[in-house]
Amino acid sequence: ETTGGSPRTGRIIEVAIVVHNGKRVIEEYSSLVNPETPIDSFVAALTGITDDMVSDAPSFEDIVPTIDRLTKGRVFVAHNARFDYGFIKQEYRRLGKTFQRRHLCTVKLSKKLLPGHASYSLGKLCKDLEIPIKNRHRAMGDAAATAVLFEKMMFNDKKQLIQDLLKDELEGAILPPNLDARTVKRLPEETGVYYFLDDKGNKIYIGKSRNIRARILSHFSSDLQSARFRDMKDEIYDIAFEVTGSELVAELMEAGEIKRFMPKFNRAQRRKKYRYGIFLTETENGFSKLQAELLHPDRNPLLKFTSKKWAERALSELKKKYSIHPDEKEKLDIEAYNQKLLQATQKFHFKHPNMLIVDEGRTFDEKVVIYIKGGEYAGYGFFDPTYVTGGDPEELLSYVKNDFDTPDKRQIVRKHLQKRNKFELIPI
Repeated sequence: ETTGGSPRTGRIIEVAIVVHNGKRVIEEYSSLVNPETPIDSFVAALTGITDDMVSDAPSFEDIVPTIDRLTKGRVFVAHNARFDYGFIKQEYRRLGKTFQRRHLCTVKLSKKLLPGHASYSLGKLCKDLEIPIKNRHRAMGDAAATAVLFEKMMFNDKKQLIQDLLKDELEGAILPPNLDARTVKRLPEETGVYYFLDDKGNKIYIGKSRNIRARILSHFSSDLQSARFRDMKDEIYDIAFEVTGSELVAELMEAGEIKRFMPKFNRAQRRKKYRYGIFLTETENGFSKLQAELLHPDRNPLLKFTSKKWAERALSELKKKYSIHPDEKEKLDIEAYNQKLLQATQKFHFKHPNMLIVDEGRTFDEKVVIYIKGGEYAGYGFFDPTYVTGGDPEELLSYVKNDFDTPDKRQIVRKHLQKRNKFELIPI
């Protein structure tokens, strides 16, 4: 049980573990946990767990040895495993530790092995299957019920779906012949950038992912069977990686590293030379217009492209998305039409031409700052927020390592700002 829905901001207030050997329960453990933060009134009403109840409870750090003993070498099973696993991982990260286990989700499994139910929430599914839940929305009540649910699925698993999922994850992966399997097993389930290295340590492919381990395994289980990666397989001798925490920084780092090292198998990303752009111009009669043209040193485009084809395709999509058609000029006066066109182009500009973007870092007690200067990407740097006075811009700038700008990087930052509202923006 937790104080909220996000591992990033929520804390664990109760943990229960039921150890099952595939036939029966062999051990149980349960403990309240002091979250070191007030429990929301809604959570308290739902779970019955109050601040007073956890005031003398052990901290998460206190129960880590027990969690390690009960879970190491075992499979982490939970109803909506992503939620539970994410919270445990985050609590470990707060302590500077790593929690990494194979895991199974009984929500996903039950949809395949117990089809036909109107709802797959734990409460409704257990009601349909006549599985009693004692103390619903308490850790042990839910864990014990999940153990019974899992038993039923094992007995209904005629096609051995569970066994297939529990096979060594490397069994289905076609590892490069020169790569040590131990290298893959050491990969983290973290956000960052990874590098495939040849026998001389040269970077031959660079990628990024929210889960480095899962992405690399997907390369080896499917991608390396494709023609695109077939030639690369024999040249991979080692894997390096760098954890970033921030998805935005991972994507910026990937783009920069590809330009810097020009890996031989990142063909598409390394060949980018910009020749065309989309420009906002004004016609003789005062109407504004968007046009795809060759780049010119005296004019700033809204976007840059590697070819005329891509510029014209993007322009067509832009006009379609914002309903910008020639006949619009007949319906609107000059000012109204130009204003509509201007609004359509705002997505290509930063809200503030000079600003700092603060995002999550590599560890719980770290953040990262990305610098936008004069409407261009200027670099990033990691920092400990406890040593920055109230988000002071000058202090934050001192952590920024200068980096080179490209149209790709600007587009990456704009894309992340448009799809997420979790960043802290500091105009300067």
